[in-house]
Formats: sequence, structure tokens, C-alpha cells
Amino acid sequence: MSFQALSSVRRWAWVTALVAVIPALQGCSDAEPSNNTGDAGQGGGDAGAVPLLRNPVTLDDRALAEAALAVIQSPTSDGSTYCGQCHGITRQTIRQWRALSDNALATCLSQSNQRLESATVAQDVVRCLRGGNDTGNYEPSRLGIYSTAANLAWFRALYGRAGGANTSAAHTALVNRVVMPPVSVEPQVTQAQFDLMAEWFARGVPHLDEILPEDPRPETCTAGVSADVAAHVRAMQTRSWATLNRERNLLMHGCAGASNTLGCLSTVQPARETDFGRTWDVVANTTLRVLFTTNYSSAYWTRSSADGRFVAHGARTSAPAGRFIDLARNTVITAAGQYDPAFFPDNSGFVFFDQAAYACEHSLLTMTNLSAITFQESQCRRANSIGLYEHVAASLEGNDYWTIDSQFESDDGGHSATLRNPRAPFTSAARAKFNLMGNTGSGFTQRQTINVPMPFEGDATMSPSGLLVATRVAGPSSTQLGYVLRRVNITQEGGQYSITLPEVARYCMTGSKATFSYDERFMVLHHYITDEDAAELGFTGADDPNFAEYRTRGGSNVYLVDLLSGQRTRLTNMRPGQYAHSPHFRADGWLYFMVRNAGTRVEYVVASDAPLRLAMANP
Repeated sequence: MSFQALSSVRRWAWVTALVAVIPALQGCSDAEPSNNTGDAGQGGGDAGAVPLLRNPVTLDDRALAEAALAVIQSPTSDGSTYCGQCHGITRQTIRQWRALSDNALATCLSQSNQRLESATVAQDVVRCLRGGNDTGNYEPSRLGIYSTAANLAWFRALYGRAGGANTSAAHTALVNRVVMPPVSVEPQVTQAQFDLMAEWFARGVPHLDEILPEDPRPETCTAGVSADVAAHVRAMQTRSWATLNRERNLLMHGCAGASNTLGCLSTVQPARETDFGRTWDVVANTTLRVLFTTNYSSAYWTRSSADGRFVAHGARTSAPAGRFIDLARNTVITAAGQYDPAFFPDNSGFVFFDQAAYACEHSLLTMTNLSAITFQESQCRRANSIGLYEHVAASLEGNDYWTIDSQFESDDGGHSATLRNPRAPFTSAARAKFNLMGNTGSGFTQRQTINVPMPFEGDATMSPSGLLVATRVAGPSSTQLGYVLRRVNITQEGGQYSITLPEVARYCMTGSKATFSYDERFMVLHHYITDEDAAELGFTGADDPNFAEYRTRGGSNVYLVDLLSGQRTRLTNMRPGQYAHSPHFRADGWLYFMVRNAGTRVEYVVASDAPLRLAMANP
């Protein structure tokens, strides 16, 4: 019988017995030593010995997961449970608490702060818990799972070390505001119970999906970014497709003679100098540049090669409907495909859809005087297992090439007035399909297909390294609730791969399918203008007469999302009837996107240096 199958009474008896033997299970850990003379369950609020915030627990991951969840679901005297009386205990809830807990450990409760080596340190911790000032309100969200320990020994020691006129009253103010479950609930969480929960969250809530039933269709979105995201971004600073392409001296389009990346494309006309683009700039000290003007309407998304030279999309015209813009030759190459271009991040090749997907080597595009592609060329291979709305990646070792496809929502807005963001009609049966390919120099070949369940999520995209996946998540009535960021865990055994997708962040905003920067610090998306955006765009509200034209002609803007903080920055200011869409990065950090004018055949390929400058301002 599984742990979840046990009755709440039997689970409570099980965890009570386990807590009784916790001292025998606690031992050495990797945590930095405290300057205490006792354990976390002893000591008080004096300014002498400092107890540990939490004792380490040496249970294996599965046993720890079951024990910690049993504490979370422990019954209380009023017939409810510790956490279930106020919260739905779902996978999303646990992961959001994990993100809040990670943030607490990275800020207020850092290892150095936990030692409380001086009154000044303790005072700084209290100030942090108040949101950065001495009079701010305490909020449970600043503590995550550590809010359950507010009544325990370390927090009493914190206020004792911080000093002040009445340390007991100061500590009580914290407890009354943040302790979970509330002070009225009996019995309160013990130190041993807290140790179990804190250890599970510190390890990244392993086995969560195995011990907690699948979430129902989400009804709300709760934002949270776990420590895994910061760890990933740090790793990418030294080894990503941004750094690898730079080390390989990949020649970037428009950079000849430039002393640095910001100097690229300097000869290209700024959008602000044109009549159609004079309002587009919105981020201070950044520049939008118009790379190319089409005489046709594009279809569905646009993507570019890693070096930024080639820009591809479908076209709303008779066959051949595919288009590759060669910015170096200022010419258009036709293609027999229809839509959905995707370029591998090492500049080795691309995928394009006709009746099926074709994977082609990049050398095809650089052939002298190339004017048309049929996909029957020797550099191309048909790839039947790749589905529509695919996205691509390559392993940093350069051996594996990946595509991902999933349930999707078509998004080709802006040809006429588009007044809402794409729906998210993803079902409980949704899954991500990963296709593994290799390239030994004679073309791309398919090797394996892997399906991974991903309920209520779709429009999946992979980061250039293939180590992250972003999805749009469905809510009530097929509306989008936000974006889910997942880490891709790939294991290999006997020549076969398997994949798991643990969630590491959730961002509560709406828009198109997102794509990643090559350093994997940012994702970017376009968002259609709705009434909810009126104030952000500088209007008094949706009823402002000056906003009325947006309500009839529509528009869309490009947004940059910092994966570390979840902060969303608008990069464009489109006029009514103008649609900035299909944003994506090239390898050096420049951003490309299209601008569509509703009701016309003219579109613009635009480049922005905003991500580069924002990254410099917020390293």
C-alpha cells in the first residue's frame, strides 16, 4: 500500500513515530557550522548561544518526501490539517513554496545570517524580514516553509540577538503575522517536524510527483522562482551556446569592424528615424533598427540563424510559400515549405515544415547565388516524427540535436485586428514529444522519440542547450494563466534516453509562446494589447478616449522576462494596428522580431539591443 493510500490517522501515527526517532536519524550535513553549544530544539532567545535554524536529516529522498508531506498534512485539533486548512496541497503549491523558501535562503536566511554573529547581523535579518526597512510589515511569502518555524528556537534567538526594548514583543509580532499554521491552531509545528519539511524543500522536493496525486486543471497562477534557476543561469555564464559560439568565432551579421557587440548593426537605420517607427522605442538608451522590409505578409512565426544572417518564415502567398531572408545579400530565398522555421543554436542547420518536417544543414543556405530551396537537396532529410510548432536545441557537447513539440495554439495574429492573447486549450492528456537526432556530417538522422506527460501545458519551447523547457499553462475556459519553466533531466542507459521535467519556476503573465536567449538568462514573448494594458501604456484606463483606437485596431508589444526575478520589461511601444511579433534571439544577445501592419503586405525585420543593455545594468 502506498503512503498516499493510508488514512490521515494512520499517516499521523506514522509521522509521529518517525519524529520520535529523528535524533537518531540526524547527523552530519554540508551546512556551515553554527557557533551554538546546543541543538535547534534547545536554547532560547538570549544573546549567547545561537541554535541551528534546522537540524540536518539523513533520511533518503523518498522516505524524506513521505515524512515531510505527512507533516504538511498532519491533522490538527479542529479536524483540519496543518496546511490544508488554508491551502490546496497540490504540486503547484508545493513548488511555489519551494521557490519562496529558496529565495528566503538566498536573502534573509542565508548561511552567514543564520549564525547571527553580531547584533548588527540580527538587526539586518529582522529588517530583511520586514521587506528592507525597520517599519515594514512581515509577510509569510518572504519566508516560504520557514514561516512554520517562526515560533521555534532560532527565531527567538534572532530577536534576542537583535536586542531592543522588548525582544519578546518584537518576536511575538513576527509570529502573529507570519507563523504557519496560525497561532490559533493546535498543536503547533515542532522542531523535529520542521526539520523534516525544511530538509525536503532544501533538497528540491524530490519525489513530489510520485507521492502527490496529479493536480486538477489549474484555476490560479502563483508566481515563484526556485534556486535551480539561479544555479542554471550561473552555469550558463561560463558554458552556453552564447559562450561556445563566441569561442568558436562565429561571425555575427553586421558586426564587421565593431569593437564590441553593442557596436554591431551600427550602420542600420534606427526605427525612430522613420515615420512608421518613431514611437517604437521605450527602453532608455536602447535602439531599434530596421533590418529589412518585406513586400509580402509573413505567416506564423519568424526565426533567425544563430549568426543573425538568415531570417525565415512562411508567407501568405501561393506556393512556394517559405521565405529565407539573407540579410548579408539583401535578398529573399524562396522555399517549398509552409511555416515553422527553427535554427539549431550551433549554426549547423535548420528545420522547416512542408507536408512534413525537413532538417537541413546550414551549408545549404550559404551556397553561391542560392535563390530557391526544394528540400530535395542532399543537405536535407525528411523527419516524419517531428510535429508542428516544433522548437529545437543542441546539447552543449555537440553530439545530440533535439526538437520538441506539444499541444499548441495557432498564433498568426495581426493580419487583422487581434484583441486577445492566444487561448490555452491544453488538456490533461497534454505531453511533450522530444525527438533526438544526430549529425555525423552527412545530414541529420532521427534516433529516438520520447513522450513526457505535461498536463494542461502546451506551446513548449526548449532553451538553446536543451536544458530548460518553457510552456504556456491552461486555466479556466482555456485561458492562459502563465508560463511554467521546467528543468530537463536527461538520462541514458543502454543507448536509450529518458527524460523528466521537474518544474523550477512559474511566471504569471500572458502572451505568445516564449523563446530563450542564448545565455539562458531571459525569455522573450509578444503580448497582444487588451483593456488590462491601458494603464501600463500610459492611459487613464480602458475607457480613456485616447485608448479607443487600440480597442478597435489592436496591437502587440514585445516583452523581455528575466528568468531570475520574473521581472517583465516592455521593449516596444507599437501604435494601434501595429503588431510586434515573433521575438527571438541570435547568439550574441541581439534580439530580432517582426512588425506587422494590419491590413497591409508590408512587414519589417527589426533588431533591438535592449536585452544587452538590460543585462549590463542588471548582471
